[in-house]
Amino acid sequence: MAEAKGTQGFYEELKTLFQQADKSGEGKLALPEFKTAVKGSNSGSRLTDDQLESMFAFYDEGKTGFVSFDDVWKKMNSMMK
Repeated sequence: MAEAKGTQGFYEELKTLFQQADKSGEGKLALPEFKTAVKGSNSGSRLTDDQLESMFAFYDEGKTGFVSFDDVWKKMNSMMK
């Protein structure tokens, strides 16, 4: 049960971070917003711009130039299993 609570806590933390970065309120992040959000997190603060751009491309499967919270969460959640 602790694992589920930890996952839920991570979900909420990620959701909050995403919402704070979503300045337009459209529910999706462009690359500059994504970079700001990730660099503002503890784990992302040391990433280079190249690493962040690769990460963004990984989440932006449709190559739309934006990532939604659902895009990010689905990929992260599948990697945690």
